[in-house]
Amino acid sequence: MSIWIVRANPSQFRIHDFIRDYGFVEYRQTIKKMKEGDIVYLYITGDDKRVEYKMVVERANIPLSEAFDDSSYSLENPPSGNDLDYCIRYKKIARVETDELCYKKLVEHGFNYTMQSDRPVNEETEAYIESVFKKKTISKNREWAMKAIPVLVRWAQATWDQPHYYSQLKIAIGHNTNRLGGVMGRVHDIIKELGERTGEKIPTLNGLVQDKSTGLPNDGFVIVIDDYKKEMPNDLKRSIVRVCNEKAHQYDWSWVLKELGLEPAKVISEEKLSKLKVSAYGRGGEGEEHKALKEYIHNHPESIGIKGIKFSETEHDLLSGDRLDVFFDCKSIHYAIEVKPKTSPEDDIIRGVFQCVKYKAVMDAMRVADNGKYENKTLLVLGGEMPDSARQMANDLNIQYIECFPLK
Repeated sequence: MSIWIVRANPSQFRIHDFIRDYGFVEYRQTIKKMKEGDIVYLYITGDDKRVEYKMVVERANIPLSEAFDDSSYSLENPPSGNDLDYCIRYKKIARVETDELCYKKLVEHGFNYTMQSDRPVNEETEAYIESVFKKKTISKNREWAMKAIPVLVRWAQATWDQPHYYSQLKIAIGHNTNRLGGVMGRVHDIIKELGERTGEKIPTLNGLVQDKSTGLPNDGFVIVIDDYKKEMPNDLKRSIVRVCNEKAHQYDWSWVLKELGLEPAKVISEEKLSKLKVSAYGRGGEGEEHKALKEYIHNHPESIGIKGIKFSETEHDLLSGDRLDVFFDCKSIHYAIEVKPKTSPEDDIIRGVFQCVKYKAVMDAMRVADNGKYENKTLLVLGGEMPDSARQMANDLNIQYIECFPLK
């Protein structure tokens, strides 16, 4: 096995995005001596000028006709020439982001080349790089993955058939990043490793998170499921993802959480749930702010993005005996609006989320009764901010909401 340092230019190719999405990268093969199993450290040129990735050669001497189509990530045309007629695939092992692996530090630890071309690595430099990787390896992704797994299990158990987005997972685990690909990759690795260690066939959790624009997991899902191909029609992809998610829903995850030393992800504690149930009774009458907010929305539906109204009403009665704050009939869509003023406590806002769930179910039942051909939607409108617990619950239950509504 040989060790190499290979340059990667982010101004020519979106290297970070591609590795995040796929877990590997392919380049034109410039070093003919490279072979499968060799270790490659990717040196990021441009502003960073440091080693960031540890990779392994997964495939060498790949004919261009068999190369992975990564053109959507390219920022420049690929090089051409008879000596570059083959590609080589590097599979990600780990990533670090530290100036301890900048060019100056490499030189201090035995690296005696310039970085004008790809280079072999001597034992001293390799030992130093490895020590940094062991110390700094993005175990952070594993930490975030361990936070994500209980959330994904909750989604699998309760709302597997509803859309959950990467932005929602980011909020649920408190991770301020736009790159969750690495975290989801670690989720897959952790579940796979546990399955191999215990001999259990554990379903994937990765299909539960989707991209808003496609309603599908990111392209990295091709690594998770063998039958899932990038070139498939989206409808077929959705069918495969749904089967995966249904398997996750039917699975007993309790032993997995226990084996990993994780607690179930509860948005609302048992104590809070008990308090909500008790405080649901005996509430007072309508306040002035609630009334003003309700009336304004009724008179200005465009303020919440609703148009084409055929009929509208405040205090609209449902067949269950419930009463909607505001109701809009837009012919093809019926809207139930639940209003919570700025003074509403957290408990009441959480209750508003559950009220929206109930209203949607009742309205769907009424549609059956009147043989209607319309869609039912609910919207929670808050005069103030959405508390984190209510936000996560709304995301889990796919309840739309508007916070800090400007009452004019």
